[in-house]
Amino acid sequence: MSKESETQKLLKWCKRNTETFPGVKVSNFTSSWGDGLAFGALIANWRPDILDFDTFAPDRSDKVAVLTVAFKARDQLGIMDVLDAVDVADYQEQKSIQTQLAEYYKVLSKSPAKGYKDALINAHDDVDVEDSTKASTAEISLQKSLKLTTTLKSNDPAKAVAKVATAVSSSKSFENKEVGSAKVAAGAAKTAETGDVLDHNGNKIYGIDADLFLKQESKRDKDWERKVMLWVQEALEEPLVDVDNVYLSLRTGVELCKLLNKLKPGTIKKFASGKLNVLSERQNIEDFLKAIAALGVPNKDICACGDLHSQKNPGAMVTTLYALHRVACNTLEWTGTVVPPQPTPLTPAAKAAKAAKEAEAKKKAEEAAKGDSNAQIKVEAKAETKAPAATASPAAAGPARPCSGR
Repeated sequence: MSKESETQKLLKWCKRNTETFPGVKVSNFTSSWGDGLAFGALIANWRPDILDFDTFAPDRSDKVAVLTVAFKARDQLGIMDVLDAVDVADYQEQKSIQTQLAEYYKVLSKSPAKGYKDALINAHDDVDVEDSTKASTAEISLQKSLKLTTTLKSNDPAKAVAKVATAVSSSKSFENKEVGSAKVAAGAAKTAETGDVLDHNGNKIYGIDADLFLKQESKRDKDWERKVMLWVQEALEEPLVDVDNVYLSLRTGVELCKLLNKLKPGTIKKFASGKLNVLSERQNIEDFLKAIAALGVPNKDICACGDLHSQKNPGAMVTTLYALHRVACNTLEWTGTVVPPQPTPLTPAAKAAKAAKEAEAKKKAEEAAKGDSNAQIKVEAKAETKAPAATASPAAAGPARPCSGR
């Protein structure tokens, strides 16, 4: 396939995935993208849980602001950042925008929310969602619970897509477990089948980035992190979404702000909640980080907003929360559970020495147990041989003599 046809295919994909949004008209790889709305529409179309098109840019006359929010959503999804908001607002260079949109396609076309999109856009006359292999069980169940028809007419697919996308984005099952978390939880692993290194967004990473990521993950102690998250849950006095998943539990920043207000009431007087966009979530996290710095958490222990919100290093947020825990114990009169410090990671040589020592101790314990067992057997055998000598048998005593009467 020629380069020109690939370009046309990409432009057609962009048009198809933005045409339902007001104020967005994609016709090229230059001026159509200068106001940022089309970039926002692409993500809102596939991942309305990440970016709500109706609220993400209140002042759409400020191109830089709109582009900034749209690109923050891009970063959250792990899409490679080719473009900068200020540069795009000033000048739309065709090749750069085309390269950036190719990165959008790589990630968004694999989005877990795309089942509805493909089923509806590619429809002919009717779409039987229950028979569609593209619709997950969770999505079908969601449709049934909302009393949507199982057959959606394709004469107005835009409305159908918008209706389903709104339902999915508002569903906790989509945000947390059933649909959305598969990709979120896919990172921090090297797949056994291919050897690919996946980041926390489920995207492949290579070279130095992969090496740094694996080194960073090797330093994490999941058991200790769970203890810290359980402390957060205890202090909040309400359950987290998943104590084993820092991102899912804390990404909106709402729980972080609540936590701080529980530890010291009134610390964060106002924070965004309810239906949030990317900018609001990041602002919540930033407010939390500034507030804990004011309370005395050392700067070296305070992570960056992107470590949590963009999943660059979720473990760093746990370290920050533990630093807050220490401050709470020392100055905020916390009287609940006290979390111990994170165990120092062992070097490979130390791990080998520890394993050898444990194996030796296990061997000695088994030998000791075996020795005790043999000794017990000998004692029991000796006791059995002495028993006949101690008690005379009736035969040895001779026949019984009858009593003689007088």
